[in-house]
Amino acid sequence: MSTNLYSILWLLLYRYSTNHSRKKKLKGLVNTRELRPIEWIRCCLIVLGGSLAFSLFTEWIIDVINLLFGKQVITSDSVGDLIENIPVYWLILCVVIIAPIIEEILFRQLLLENLLPYGTCKAVLLSGVLFGVMHLNAEQSLYSIFVGSIFGAVVVRTGKVKYAIYLHMMTNLFGGVIFPRLPVERTVMISIALVLGGLVSAGIEINKYIRKKYRFNTCQEQE
Repeated sequence: MSTNLYSILWLLLYRYSTNHSRKKKLKGLVNTRELRPIEWIRCCLIVLGGSLAFSLFTEWIIDVINLLFGKQVITSDSVGDLIENIPVYWLILCVVIIAPIIEEILFRQLLLENLLPYGTCKAVLLSGVLFGVMHLNAEQSLYSIFVGSIFGAVVVRTGKVKYAIYLHMMTNLFGGVIFPRLPVERTVMISIALVLGGLVSAGIEINKYIRKKYRFNTCQEQE
């Protein structure tokens, strides 16, 4: 829960330093809509597959740094050790339920509302970067930035923070409770399937965005 306390302090500092800017509500800046089931499935695959890929990439970077310096400059098992020493029911309460609600309200509602007037892309990326930095953990930094940016994009797309909360809960449940307790051979197979599914889903979403932008530009040219 210390991460949440740091998040609150940084958010208060940010709010104090940007009092000159006018905050706008999410509902006034984006079109509110529901995610279709197929869109929800693609979002889940992108988040889980991407978080696994970035987590593995971070572990590789840590190993390379430690190899170059010839000692354990950065440890990569602190999160795993912490999870192993916490009872499952406590993990579910704090990590799967409480933390996602608090963090998403802070980052994908309060912070995003202050950043959106400066541009949608800037708001989404900056909220994701701050979300990663607030974890204060080298092992979690890259994939936290990634999932934080995806959560922000989903909120901007739907106008609803609840989807970010659900995605965050699912990510923490899978990564903090289910995945560490699976046999190694199953984790490898599931990881490959999720990464491939995430890549396919991301490709579909990118293709949809390009086609939508192309149609928009075509309509403008015709007018």
